Amino acid sequence: MTDTTTAADIFIALVGTLDRVGVDWSHDVSLATDGAPSLNRRKAGVGTKFRVKVQATNGGHDFWTFHCILHQEALCCKLLKMNNVMEVVVRTVNFIRSRGLNHRQFDSLLRENTTMACHTTPRGEIKQFMEKKGKPVLEFKSTEWMQDLAFMVDVTEHLNNLNNMLQGHSKVATQYYDSICAFKLKLSFVYASDLPINFQLEIIDLQCDSDLKGKLAAAGLDTFYQHLLPGYPNLTALAEKCCACLEPHIFVSKYSL
Repeated sequence: MTDTTTAADIFIALVGTLDRVGVDWSHDVSLATDGAPSLNRRKAGVGTKFRVKVQATNGGHDFWTFHCILHQEALCCKLLKMNNVMEVVVRTVNFIRSRGLNHRQFDSLLRENTTMACHTTPRGEIKQFMEKKGKPVLEFKSTEWMQDLAFMVDVTEHLNNLNNMLQGHSKVATQYYDSICAFKLKLSFVYASDLPINFQLEIIDLQCDSDLKGKLAAAGLDTFYQHLLPGYPNLTALAEKCCACLEPHIFVSKYSL
C-alpha cells in the first residue's frame, strides 16, 4: 500500500486481493493480525469488518480474530533490552567491517592464528586487533559484561531456533503453541535442570510436543522412541541403551529407526 492505511483502506485492499485469487468467503474461519489498532478496533477495525463480511456468507458462524503468534515472537525479541552489550558489539563490528583496510587486516590476523580462527567467537583476536588500533574494548576485562554477552548469544540462538520452527508450510496452530511452550520452559528450565545437560533441551521439547504424546498413546513405550529421530538424537540413543537391557524382541536399534 502506497497511500493511507486506515482500517477502511486496508480492508478494501485485502478484500480486493482475496477476490482476485478466488477465495470462497464462506470457508474463512479466522484472521491473524499484527495487533495494530487499525486492525483490532472493536467497532471499525479490519477484523470487525472482515467478520461481518464472512458471516454474511457463512450463515453467521463463528469467526475469530487473534494476534499472530509469529508477530508476538518478533515483539518478544524486541523486548530483549541489552543495550550495554549491543552498543559495544555493534561499535566494534562496525569499526572492523565498515573500513576496508581494517577488515582486510583483521582477516589477515585470523589467518595467521589458524588455531583460533576455527572458533566462532575469536574474542582474543578482536581484543588484540582493537588494542593495536588504539580502540581497546575495555568491557572484555569485565566478568559481568562477558556474562551478559554470553547470555545474549545464548538467548539469541534460542530465539533464532524458535523463529525457524515457526516458519514453513503445512503447520497447524497446535504446533506453533508447542514450540512457544517449549521455548518458555527452556528459559526457566523447570525440572529439566536436574537432568544431564545434553538431555535438558530435548526433554523440554518432548514435554511440549503434543504430536508425540499422541504417538506414545498409540504406539506404546517399547516402539515409541522410533518416532523421536531426527529431533531428539540424545534421547533416542539413551532409549537404545535402555531397550538393549530388555527382551531382545523389543530392542529398537538405530538401524530399525
